Amino acid sequence: MLTDSFCTEPKSTHNAIEKRYRMSINDRIVELRELLAGKDSKLSKSAVLRKAIEYIRYLVANNNKLKQENMALRLASNGSQGCS
Repeated sequence: MLTDSFCTEPKSTHNAIEKRYRMSINDRIVELRELLAGKDSKLSKSAVLRKAIEYIRYLVANNNKLKQENMALRLASNGSQGCS
C-alpha cells in the first residue's frame, strides 16, 4: 500500500504542474487573440498563432523598410551639407 501512495503523489503533482502550464499557454493565446482581433473574436488557437506570425513578419518587413528609408535620408542629409 505504501507504494501506491508513493506513485500517485508525483503523478498528481505532475498533473497540477501540467495544468498550470496549459493554463498559462491558453492565457497567452487569449491575450494574443485580443491584441490581434479584439475581445469578441472567435479565432481558434491555430488561427491566433498564424495571425501573430503574419503580423510579426509584417512588422519586421516594415521595420526593415523604415531603416532603409532612414539610412537614405541620413546619406542625403550628409551629402547636402557639403554643398553649402
